[in-house]
Amino acid sequence: MNMVSYGGKSNKIGIIGVGNAFMGDDGIGCAVVEELKKKSLPKNISVIDIGASIWNLFHILSKFDAVIIVDAVDFGGVPGETHCFSPEGIDSLKHTHSLSIHESNLLDIIKISRELSENPKKIVIFGIQPATIVPSTELSLALKTKLPKITMEILEILRHIA
Repeated sequence: MNMVSYGGKSNKIGIIGVGNAFMGDDGIGCAVVEELKKKSLPKNISVIDIGASIWNLFHILSKFDAVIIVDAVDFGGVPGETHCFSPEGIDSLKHTHSLSIHESNLLDIIKISRELSENPKKIVIFGIQPATIVPSTELSLALKTKLPKITMEILEILRHIA
């Protein structure tokens, strides 16, 4: 992979969309990734949709210095509201909230990658509050209308993550 300077460094950064595109708002991570693929990003930034195959994340984490994992996360907010979490932050919250339907696997994968020293130095979990998670190939209107704003938020995080 060709590297370009980003933020004064040549870090490999991955933006990873997680979710089931057949379960309505659970597919928001995939939808954000599709929007980001339309943008002109530096060559050191990879945009990857792993869908609901969460265990594929294990093989991807070691390839990057930093990752942003984008997923639907039920943190009790307003639909379309976003929140950045660290893996440790989600671990402490999961006892009081439902969070992502992937939460236990996601945290297990991150934990295993850390134990094997195959994890990126920085992991940001970018959570998006879903309106509904029901069988559907469409996002809710609340998330559809906020998709451009959410995409811009991810681009802003990129400016600070390197």
